[in-house]
Amino acid sequence: MSSRNPSGHDPADSQTFKGILSDAMAKSRGQGVVQGSTIFFKNLAESVAHSNRNLKIGLAFLTAAFFVIAGILGYLMFTAFRGQVETRATLESRYRELDAKTQKVLEPFLVRSKELEERLNRTESQVRLDLETYRLNADQRVDAARAEVQQLRQEIAALQRDVAAIQKWIQDANRDIKTAFDNVEARLQALERAKR
Repeated sequence: MSSRNPSGHDPADSQTFKGILSDAMAKSRGQGVVQGSTIFFKNLAESVAHSNRNLKIGLAFLTAAFFVIAGILGYLMFTAFRGQVETRATLESRYRELDAKTQKVLEPFLVRSKELEERLNRTESQVRLDLETYRLNADQRVDAARAEVQQLRQEIAALQRDVAAIQKWIQDANRDIKTAFDNVEARLQALERAKR
């Protein structure tokens, strides 16, 4: 019966490259990605340090393969990043070109809109000025009409007073004439009685 180490692998297996890998993975199992990878390579290095020359050669090939894979991944990441940067620069350049073209297309409309806005402002100012002038003229005409009405009222009142005075004079004259006729008639009657 063969004795097993605490990791659950046979010591004989640990002398082979496969056993070294299995032992390193068993010790790093249950850890996080970064911590597990660190423990795996640390255990792998410790195991290989006690192995024979063939295992060291295998580790060298594994390390070389690891660096090749890491280099390929780094190159792919760099290419992707550079492509992303170039894509972003291209998009920004296209956006600037599109913005310039849009501004060029919209420029006549913006100029026309500004001209119309200025014309509208001038028209509104002129309309406000005309309305203010009309209001002032209307106020002046209303004031003049009120003054004329007041003057007419005063003239009518004066005429009414004159008419009342004339009517009183006529009444007084009629009374005086009637009195005079009455006196003349009385005298005539007296003369006729005297002749008899």
